[in-house]
Amino acid sequence: MKKLIIIFMCLICMGCYNYHELNSISIISAILFDYHDGNYEVTIEISGDEEKEIVKGQGKSISEALENANIMSKKNLSFYHIKMVFVTKDVDLRQILLFLIRDPRKNSSFYLAYTEEKDILTASEEKEIGKDINDLLKKEFKETFFDISNNIFDEHIDFYLPIIDGDMSLKGIMLYDGLKIKKSLDIRDIDILHVLNNKNDAYFKIDEGNGFFEVNVNEVKTSIDIKDKVNINVKLKLSIVEYDTDIKNNTLKGLEELESRIDQEMEKLIKEFITKLKENDSDILGIDRYINNKKHQLNKTWKDYEYEINVSSKINKKGLILE
Repeated sequence: MKKLIIIFMCLICMGCYNYHELNSISIISAILFDYHDGNYEVTIEISGDEEKEIVKGQGKSISEALENANIMSKKNLSFYHIKMVFVTKDVDLRQILLFLIRDPRKNSSFYLAYTEEKDILTASEEKEIGKDINDLLKKEFKETFFDISNNIFDEHIDFYLPIIDGDMSLKGIMLYDGLKIKKSLDIRDIDILHVLNNKNDAYFKIDEGNGFFEVNVNEVKTSIDIKDKVNINVKLKLSIVEYDTDIKNNTLKGLEELESRIDQEMEKLIKEFITKLKENDSDILGIDRYINNKKHQLNKTWKDYEYEINVSSKINKKGLILE
């Protein structure tokens, strides 16, 4: 009986630890970090039952900027349920990442994104931008801060972030060399990145003759092996979602022709993607890490290797009427 009482009391104490009444705190939905004239500038979106609130702060350090924003808020700011963090090109990304990793007041299930729209959180008085962009990235990008945090300071893999445009859409990905900004890639490259990172639900539109067809990636298995070349082998299971081409999809021969066409197009897109990474010295795939694990001594860098791409596709025949 004494043990049960002790356990019960411990549970009560744990529930009360660092507890604040909900009516005494402001729940942060999103925060934008910017840097201007020697000061960090933060814009914070606060969730509300009726309407959202925006507070701003600036300071010589990130903590000072946030503390000044906290002073401007009606209540104490709470980071625990934050959904979005935005950074601009002007910030020292390393300092932002160190702050996000160290700060114990938040969870790590939020999304981190690059934007050039410094007023993105104030563009709409009605919409909760943090929630809307979180929902978008959960569907289209899938990598939370927790997912990327393990690789942030790994010297053998470069960093990248989703880009959110002024119309609140996903524009593409921003490449970094180390933590230095390089160049943006477009929205189509995100699906290639998903395939190479073994993530399902990518979508591709493939032009064929006077028509086209569209496929969803239901299952992907990508492996990377390094010998004389970097060999990237991709196996795809796909479903047809739209079809407007002369190739017959109601025969096995026609399906094989479609699969062959998909293989060719995917190999081309992946090679183009690798070329873009090389041109920008941005190893977001961590090929250098593969080389390091394989050779233990980096006699060549990831850019010095030739790349051999092999794609093997299988179309799901469910729902198709075959002759």
